[in-house]
Amino acid sequence: MKIPGIKFYARVGLMAFAGLLTLNSCSKNDDDGPGQQDGTIVYAAVWEESGSGNAMIRLMKNGVAVELTGAGSSAGAMSVFVHKGDVYVAGHQESSSGVEIAKYWKNGVSIDLSDGGADANSSSIFVVDE
Repeated sequence: MKIPGIKFYARVGLMAFAGLLTLNSCSKNDDDGPGQQDGTIVYAAVWEESGSGNAMIRLMKNGVAVELTGAGSSAGAMSVFVHKGDVYVAGHQESSSGVEIAKYWKNGVSIDLSDGGADANSSSIFVVDE
């Protein structure tokens, strides 16, 4: 039986060292919140069921919630878009008669896109300067 030489042990040691370096470099620091390490801002539109059973919309910015609709009627959000510091959210909100009104919110202020004659929803939003 042949006994491995020094070159074999040097290669094995080098491969083990490289593996440890790779594993160590892939570790993640979980102390910072989302978007905090690199300065990015993370937005998300969240539906949350209220105690009355209605869904309400909250806009999340780096994990901090801003309520867009109250718990009085059901609502849903489909899209978030940020342009020049303005935040737009596309979705719908149920009227008092139960019809879904398509709308969007700009910086928390709602703008109706449909008249409530029939159910409607806005699923995406995009802003262009002209």
